[in-house]
Amino acid sequence: MDTSTIRQKVFIETLLIFLLPVLLLYFGIIPIEFRFPLLGVLVCAIIVIVFREKWGLKDFGIQVPTRRQIFLYIGATVLGFFSLLYYAVLIGTPLNAQVLTSKWFLLTFFPVSALQEVAYRGFLMPMLKKVFTDRMTIILVNAALFTVLHIIFKDPVAILPLSFIAGLFFSVLYMRAPNLILISICHAILNFFAILFGFFLV
Repeated sequence: MDTSTIRQKVFIETLLIFLLPVLLLYFGIIPIEFRFPLLGVLVCAIIVIVFREKWGLKDFGIQVPTRRQIFLYIGATVLGFFSLLYYAVLIGTPLNAQVLTSKWFLLTFFPVSALQEVAYRGFLMPMLKKVFTDRMTIILVNAALFTVLHIIFKDPVAILPLSFIAGLFFSVLYMRAPNLILISICHAILNFFAILFGFFLV
């Protein structure tokens, strides 16, 4: 397959998987209550593409973590926690302690975080590598698309900068140490605290 065809295919898949569904939610064409099932459908579409393209587990970022990767992700998670805490204090978001008693939240925050990582780091980053050779371009495009996902939340003035920084953070981390399991755990932990600190409310 020539470069032009590959670019066109990546562009169409990116549009259909990462932009169109978010815009349908944002404009109310698909009710916001359907965001979790929609995410599941999109991940299923990604899995179909991955099988069609005959990706191996390592291509998808599924591998046994090395000791270096484990320490890197632990350090990144701690740094992310303190950055979230600082940002929450800086802009004065109220603590959202009610999430600790929400069974729905406690049952969904990890799967949703993991599915976002499957989509944005496990799938999108390798796809972007087929189109772009510059690592910084891949990181910026990935972070921008990750940010677009978060336009559906309340308080975009606080959420969108945080989402872009998180997108950069996760993209750089995954670029340095591509491990879908560790990035999913890191994302879930930071998502838990972000929601506890009052971010990402619908």
